[in-house]
Order: sequence, then structure tokens, then C-alpha cells
Amino acid sequence: MKRGARYDEFNKNNLAYQQYVSRNWMLLRMLKRGGNMEK
Repeated sequence: MKRGARYDEFNKNNLAYQQYVSRNWMLLRMLKRGGNMEK
């Protein structure tokens, strides 16, 4: 049971991490595109 709770916690953290990474990736893409357009 302890293991299950730990696993749920890991999944929650993993999901939050994936959302964080995808958000940063989109921002990076926008920044790169904007930089390329300025050049």
C-alpha cells in the first residue's frame, strides 16, 4: 500500500514535469522564431 501511494505521487510529479517541459519548449520555439524573424 505504501508503494502504491508512492507510485501515485511519482505519476503526479511526472505529469507536472511533462507539462512544465512542454510549456517551456513552446516558449523556446516562439522565442527562436521571433529571433529568426528579427534577423
